Amino acid sequence: MYDGARRAKLFIDAMKLKNPEFIISLGDFGFPKAENKELMDIWSGFTGERHFVICNHNTDAGFTKK
Repeated sequence: MYDGARRAKLFIDAMKLKNPEFIISLGDFGFPKAENKELMDIWSGFTGERHFVICNHNTDAGFTKK
């Protein structure tokens, strides 16, 4: 997504203020590859409990659930 990092940062910043018990990514967040490091770093910026649902596109391009 062309503005994915900006949108993710807005979400994480809002969650830091709201301080929910946990946040959940509902999948198709991004492949675990170098181009997505910025996005993953933003996601990791929330220091509370985080959950991640693996969706169909998370295992595209040879990536596995592991």
